[in-house]
Amino acid sequence: MNITPRLITRARLAFAGLLLLPALAFADRMANTVFTATNATDGNRILVFDRKDQGALKLRTSYPTGGMGTGAGLGSQSAIAMSDNDDWLLAVNPASNEISVFSVNRQTLVLTDVVSSGGKNPVSVTIDHNLVYVLNGGGAVGDHDGVAGFYLSK
Repeated sequence: MNITPRLITRARLAFAGLLLLPALAFADRMANTVFTATNATDGNRILVFDRKDQGALKLRTSYPTGGMGTGAGLGSQSAIAMSDNDDWLLAVNPASNEISVFSVNRQTLVLTDVVSSGGKNPVSVTIDHNLVYVLNGGGAVGDHDGVAGFYLSK
């Protein structure tokens, strides 16, 4: 499945809207697995942890996103998002202005696509069925924040 880079909506948004989005790191409903993103400047990665009975996390592996992070906190939630059916994981790459799309096969991720975020400095992504919305935090001071929408399609 790929993100079709056809822009379907674009709107200016205040950062207060970020409060409506889910958390940055989250647990996969199908297993005791937790995913998060590094936002590293030398290459953004998805970290995959196993959650133990008492809640402790053990790093299992990591996957490169094919994009770059900023190395700083994003000031947002939802740098990654999992589809409702747990088949797709999306991640923002703020320094390279891209979104990475991973296929989730059991507990393995396969990078299937990296596309433009539709703006500068993507800080948050969410999925609603086959619609993907990306909050771009803008570039330099004075740039506009914006929301870009995409179709998640096979």
